Amino acid sequence: MNEPKRETMFEVLANRHRRHLLIALRTQNPQRVEGSLPQNMPVGDEETKDLQAAFYHNHLPRLDAAGFITWNRDTNEIVRGPDFDTILPLLAVIENCHDELADC
Repeated sequence: MNEPKRETMFEVLANRHRRHLLIALRTQNPQRVEGSLPQNMPVGDEETKDLQAAFYHNHLPRLDAAGFITWNRDTNEIVRGPDFDTILPLLAVIENCHDELADC
């Protein structure tokens, strides 16, 4: 794997909301965007409106540009992107080590 793609994977996985969406896509493909948030997105202390804006303007475009998802804005559907398989091993580690990793 080339260095830029590896760096992109770590940048994408640095955010817990993006991690949650990618992990969800492992078993639920496609995902639907409901009110600018992917389905079943846990919302903690953050305000929903702020998180919706972050997904619409930052998270989803970033994941789409990286090739990890394909986001159809017309149908509000998110599917695994052409490079999703490259991030699968890291997602498996994150999911399998959830108890050992803080704030997953």
